[in-house]
Amino acid sequence: MPSLNLIPVGATFVSSNYPNTNFSSDQHLLVGTDPLYQTTASYLKFALPSLPVTSITAAALVLYTEDKTGITPSPVEVYRVLSPFDTQTVTYNTQPLSVPTGNSINIVTCDIQKFVAINVTDLVNQWLSGIYPNYGLVLINIDGLTVVKFGSDDADIPFSPLLVIFYGNDVGPTGPTGPIGPAGIGLPGPTGPTGPTGPAGIGLPGPTGPTGPAGIGLSGPTGPTGPAGIGLSGPTGPTGPAGIGLPGPTGPTGPTGPAGIGLSGPTGPTGDTGPTGPAGTGSTGPTGPTGDTGPTGPTGPTGDTGPTGPTGPTGDTGPTGPAGIGSTGPTGPTGPTGPVGALNFANFFALMPPDNVLTVTPGADVSFPQDGPTNGGIITRITTSTFNLATIGTYQVLFEVSVDEAGQLILTLNGVDLPDTAVGRATGTTQIVGMAFVTTTAPNSVLSVRNPAGNPTALTITPIAGGTRPVSAQLLITQIA
Repeated sequence: MPSLNLIPVGATFVSSNYPNTNFSSDQHLLVGTDPLYQTTASYLKFALPSLPVTSITAAALVLYTEDKTGITPSPVEVYRVLSPFDTQTVTYNTQPLSVPTGNSINIVTCDIQKFVAINVTDLVNQWLSGIYPNYGLVLINIDGLTVVKFGSDDADIPFSPLLVIFYGNDVGPTGPTGPIGPAGIGLPGPTGPTGPTGPAGIGLPGPTGPTGPAGIGLSGPTGPTGPAGIGLSGPTGPTGPAGIGLPGPTGPTGPTGPAGIGLSGPTGPTGDTGPTGPAGTGSTGPTGPTGDTGPTGPTGPTGDTGPTGPTGPTGDTGPTGPAGIGSTGPTGPTGPTGPVGALNFANFFALMPPDNVLTVTPGADVSFPQDGPTNGGIITRITTSTFNLATIGTYQVLFEVSVDEAGQLILTLNGVDLPDTAVGRATGTTQIVGMAFVTTTAPNSVLSVRNPAGNPTALTITPIAGGTRPVSAQLLITQIA
C-alpha cells in the first residue's frame, strides 16, 4: 500500500509565562503545565500533497517523547485549528481558536525516549475532502499537573514529528526476491527417469589438448583377445630346510628349460626362487594357493645393557624439625565483628546534552534520567528526578552538578528540605558537590536534589563544559546501615 512521510512545514509551542514570546526556533515542543513555562501548547502545520485519491486509508501523527514530569499518565489531545496562523510569529496571546478532534494518547514514563503515534485519519480525510480547511493542529494537555516534551522540527531529523499517510489499494511493482527460506520438512519426491546417453564419438583420438565437448560418434568395436601363451611354468621345487650357519655364496643360475606343452600340474611346495623367465604373451594363468609359512627361527641372545649415565646431584634437603609433643592449646577468643559494608547502592546520572535542557527553577528538582550500576533493588527510580528508598536505614548520598550561575543545591526527603545538606558556590565555574548522611524513619521515602525554594536564581545545568564531550551530573546513593 502506498504511503507518505511528511515533516512539518512549521512547529512551535506557546507559554503563558512568556505570553509574547515565539518559540519556533526551539528544538522541543512542550505540552502541559511546566514549572518554568506554566501552561503550554504545541502547534504544527503540514502541507498535504496532491493525492490520486479523495480518501486515505489511515494517518498517524508520530512524535518522539523526550521527557515528561510526574508519574501519572499525561493526556495529550489533538485539536483542529480554526483560522490561519504563522508558526514563526504565533505567541500565547495571539494563538488561534481550536476545537477537539476526539483523538488523544496517554503518555506514561515508559514512553520516554520512544516514538508514540496518534490516529488522525478522520482529521486528514476532512482536510482532503474540503470539509474543513487545513490550518494545522495543536497538542493540548489540560490535566494541570504534568508536562510532556516532544522533539520539534528544529531537532535532529530522526526526532522530528511526522505525519504518516497510507492511501490506495494499488499493488506496487514486485520487490526484490527475498532470501531463500529454510528447507521444507516434507519427504523428497521420487527421482525422475535418467535421460538417454548421447552417442559416443567415432573419430580417432587427436593430440592431447584442452578438453572439448563430447563427441557425437559411436565407439568402435573391441578388438579380439590375443592368443594364450604356448607353455606353462614348470613346477616349483620344495622349500629347503632353514640353514643353521652363515649363508653360502649364491650358485650360478641354471639354464631355463623349454616351455611345457601340457596342462599345468598341481602346485608343489615353494622352492627356491629361480630366475625370472621371459614374459609370456598370453593371458596370466590362475594364482596357485599360498604355501605354508615356515617355522620361525630361534631368537638370538639379548645383548648386554649399557651402563646408566650418572644422575645429577640433588640439592641438600633441610632437616625436619622435631614434632611437638604437647597438647593443642585452647582456642583464642573471637575477635570483634568488622564494620558492615555497603548493603545496597544505586547510581543515577544525566548527560548534557541532551538532558536537563530546561533551567532548574527555585523549588524544582535536578533531573538524573539515566541509570548507572545498581545493587539490591532497594534504591530505585520513581521519576527522572525523584528516587525511592524502600527500607528504613541510613544512606550516604553524594551528588555533583555543573551549573553556569552562582547558586545552591539541597537534598529533600519526602519533599522536605534537609537543611544540613545544602551546598553552593558564590562565584567561579566549579561544580556544586555535596555529600551527606540521610536517615529514613519510614519505608519508601522519596529523595531528590533541589534548587532550594526562595533562591533568586534558576540554575542552568552546564552542557559540554571545558571540552567537546557531554558533561555528566551524578547522584550516588549507598545504604550503609
